Amino acid sequence: MDAATTEWSKVFANPDGTFTQEMNAAPVRAQKGDGTWAPIDSTLVRESDGSVQTKNTTAALALSGGGSGDKLVTLEDDGHKLQLGRPTVLPEPLLDGSTATYAGVLPDVDLKMTALDSGYTSVLVVKTAKAAQNPALATIRMTVSGTGLDIAPTADGGFVARNGDGTPVFESPVGRM
Repeated sequence: MDAATTEWSKVFANPDGTFTQEMNAAPVRAQKGDGTWAPIDSTLVRESDGSVQTKNTTAALALSGGGSGDKLVTLEDDGHKLQLGRPTVLPEPLLDGSTATYAGVLPDVDLKMTALDSGYTSVLVVKTAKAAQNPALATIRMTVSGTGLDIAPTADGGFVARNGDGTPVFESPVGRM
């Protein structure tokens, strides 16, 4: 009953003619480009264009492969695309499973991006007390854009990206230190 399969549940036909639905609290599978279902795999791989992408997640995630440009993160889900940028030159990331580490984005500061089943987390790793005094860490600015989305700040300092009928497609909490 592939038509009844979702990221969180699957329906099985039993030999006696009844059905059983298996449900999960979090996504366990994602639909691939060819329409088939496969287990979630947030492992990051380098693509031929230099970008870094997850193998199979509920929202397609691509990260910068390094260099100049304003595209740090691209998320795609249900035909909607959200891009977040950091308008600085990034080093080529070191990949380790689901984590991409951009070393030295500031002196003694690394940026770690970790892919999740339906998004990502980002952490600035400040390695020294001197690096923590860098005024560039006081406010981190990023650009946000979307295709077919209305993007608005939330009361707590995050943002929400809604589709044409007002349904949230992507949400981001406020950054914290």
